[in-house]
Amino acid sequence: MKKSDFDEDVNELKTLVSRAAYSYKRSRDRYLELIELWKDLGNKHFNDQVTFKLEEDGVLVSGNVSGKPFSIYSTMLYRGGEALLEARIAVKEFAPENEVLVGKFHVGPNGAIYTADGEVALSNTEDLREYKVLSAVIRRVLGVSNPGV
Repeated sequence: MKKSDFDEDVNELKTLVSRAAYSYKRSRDRYLELIELWKDLGNKHFNDQVTFKLEEDGVLVSGNVSGKPFSIYSTMLYRGGEALLEARIAVKEFAPENEVLVGKFHVGPNGAIYTADGEVALSNTEDLREYKVLSAVIRRVLGVSNPGV
């Protein structure tokens, strides 16, 4: 830490915390909307070969793609003056209880999707945005990269 870290104005700190909380709530709401849509798509479009379950803690999503289990962990990431939701996709290793991170993305308060590097991957108005994010998650879980990339 630097000396300047201790020179914060109390009122500015209160504003920062309030903005971060509001921004994160919106990001989380957009993420939960994605999960609900994916559940429906998994059921209807993929004949239950793709499943998602939001666990009780609200932080972990358990899923399965054609018999391959995976998890998506979420947490807050504060960057550029707003709080994003960072989603980390992990699959089980052969060794028990070990997981490997296979990808991550960020959800903004307006629903935009960002890469781990902060680049806008999909705007909140992108056609088929939800399906494109789902496709990216499924491909990472299965270990299949997009040939167009």
